[in-house]
Amino acid sequence: MQLKYSELLYRLRVVDRVEEETIHALDLACSVAELAIARRQLCEIRRLRPSSLTRPLWTKSLNVPAIGFLLLLLTASWLYIVWK
Repeated sequence: MQLKYSELLYRLRVVDRVEEETIHALDLACSVAELAIARRQLCEIRRLRPSSLTRPLWTKSLNVPAIGFLLLLLTASWLYIVWK
């Protein structure tokens, strides 16, 4: 099951998470076939790492940009009403 999850992440190209999950799948591998697939996938992940796109981590709050956008919208609507 862990190997299937890591394959899904691999197809989505979430490289950092795929490496973690594939290493975990290596630890949980029950058969030689699963072990071979996980090793091959890990080798491919490490080969792709330098050329892969890095996705942003959504750890920062969006409160400041949302408040800024709201103020911009209110200012624009106020200017429209005043100049009309």
